[in-house]
Amino acid sequence: MSAKAKAKALTLALWAAFAAPASAQSDDAAALAELMQTLEEETEVATRTRMNRDFVPGMVTVLEGAVLRDLGARTVWEALSHAPGLQTEIDARGVPTLTARGIYFPFNSGSIQILLNGLAIGREDIGANGSALILPMTLVERIEFVRGPGSVIYGDYAFQGMINIVTRSGVREIVAGIDNHGGRTLDALHHAELGEIKLSSALGWRNSSEAVLPVGFLAREQSRSLVLRAERGGLRVIAQGERRRLGEIGGTIRDPGQADVSYTVGSDYAHALGQRVNLRTHAQYLHNDYDSGEVRLGPNSFALGFKGGQIRAGAEIAVDSERSHWLFGVDGLWGEIERASYRGLPPRPGLPPRPVVVEGESRRVVGAFAQAQLSPIDALQITLGARYDANRDIGSRLTPRASLVWRPAEQHVLKAQHAQGYRSPTFFELYGDGSVNRSLDFEVNTTSELSYIWRGAQQTFRATAYRADIDDMVFLDARIPAFRNAPIARSRGVEFEWEGVLGPQWRWSGSLSYVQARDSRNLNLVVQDIGRSPNWLGGVGVIWQPRDDLSLGVDLNHVGSRDTATIGDGEYQRIDIALNWRDVYGWPVDLRAGIDNLGNARTVQIVTGPTGSTSNLYQDRVAYLSLGWRFE
Repeated sequence: MSAKAKAKALTLALWAAFAAPASAQSDDAAALAELMQTLEEETEVATRTRMNRDFVPGMVTVLEGAVLRDLGARTVWEALSHAPGLQTEIDARGVPTLTARGIYFPFNSGSIQILLNGLAIGREDIGANGSALILPMTLVERIEFVRGPGSVIYGDYAFQGMINIVTRSGVREIVAGIDNHGGRTLDALHHAELGEIKLSSALGWRNSSEAVLPVGFLAREQSRSLVLRAERGGLRVIAQGERRRLGEIGGTIRDPGQADVSYTVGSDYAHALGQRVNLRTHAQYLHNDYDSGEVRLGPNSFALGFKGGQIRAGAEIAVDSERSHWLFGVDGLWGEIERASYRGLPPRPGLPPRPVVVEGESRRVVGAFAQAQLSPIDALQITLGARYDANRDIGSRLTPRASLVWRPAEQHVLKAQHAQGYRSPTFFELYGDGSVNRSLDFEVNTTSELSYIWRGAQQTFRATAYRADIDDMVFLDARIPAFRNAPIARSRGVEFEWEGVLGPQWRWSGSLSYVQARDSRNLNLVVQDIGRSPNWLGGVGVIWQPRDDLSLGVDLNHVGSRDTATIGDGEYQRIDIALNWRDVYGWPVDLRAGIDNLGNARTVQIVTGPTGSTSNLYQDRVAYLSLGWRFE
């Protein structure tokens, strides 16, 4: 390695200090070795090309599981509050949802594609893709969040962003815990090798007698998570599933609760066709079963739910040369609705909604994409891409992407990107009256971003300014009543991230975002501020490590005021603390104790549906204790 290359490697290693999952070490050589290992964990989530995340097109936030656990995050949903521009919320049934860059959607996380180990675990087209967000952080290696459109590579519903949750492997550990809400947890990780086959498993088990629900409501909750992986050479096979069950909710309004089961089996195979040509094939089967209990519509009760499966498959060819990387891919999706039942649209304005049952319907989508990464000089990379999709129910469209990454100096990176993302109507929008509404079109998000990154020896700062324009939004027009494409949304904002280490004992990170979001989703189609979205989001996490085996994490999360809040102004600050004692008395045992929402802050969550917004109050301070045993 040349002297210049060594200097670059050392600079990058020091820059990555905060993200490294290793504890701070007094031995500089050991610390450097751990940091260099972390650098090898590059991301390919943005382009399917393994690169340092600061050199890929657009902005990619990588949240390291070990750091988040030290800060007290217990689920993926809690951890995502560290991502700039991303608001984490839960609805009245405790279902986690996400809002990106101030533009909400009246279904669960419907503007962000969520993957678990590169595979979808929920159906975006049924508005229920958030089951992976309940995954316990004990099982998570890292979370990758692509901010802005990612549809050129990932297709439908990678609309405002894409999240990939990567679980831990190569670990043998059992972690048991309790909390003061009647919670009991058990997480288990294991790995083994059978000749050339590498096997790993991750199991999460959660029971609680007091689910986190709005003040005045009480219910039991169960959740289960399972990931099984087998790898041999270029072949990988994954089976994974999530199950959440919320019992009958007691309170001022009776609620039957709900059950959500998702499981998937997928595989991918990578094979070199030559020195510069590589082939990757992939296939997946996904099944979702959602039961929302019975509700009363007029004189009759009616069960709400969805049951169905889908198959995804595709292939990609990558071609490398000295100054370019080309990627060509094709994929297809075949989705089936075995049975869906829900509140449909009223037959006429002023009448109550009517029950709708959809059976035996299907969705067919085929797509093809091409991407070129060109480096005319060492310091400059240009990425151009486009995707064509044909959706049998909606139609076809061409989606473009163009970006530039320039490194004018060793510590500075400039990025510019212009990209589109899209989503097709969800099934309840498409089948609002029980039949296919073929007049509906895609929603299209056109986003422009300009980013700057400064990477010092032990500090990193990232800033992004963006504008997002969403057109042809699917909207429930109560005057018809029917879903149609008409409104628009506009989002303008800035996002900041910083992270670093201060000596051997302190590491810190923070994010701050400001957004001004407007839309015309109202009866008069008048563009106005989105009152449920705060202008300001932010957070700071600090980890103090006085000894190699002991650390204290403090995490502050701020959500600004919201105009549509009916409980105060909707602003709140939450503080979480976590004490972590590793290798207790020299044993391979880890003890963790913490408190979520230390000050029992009044937390207001605003849930918006097609017909309006509801403010829910939570005062959910949770004290917990866990004990982990590592098997070497």
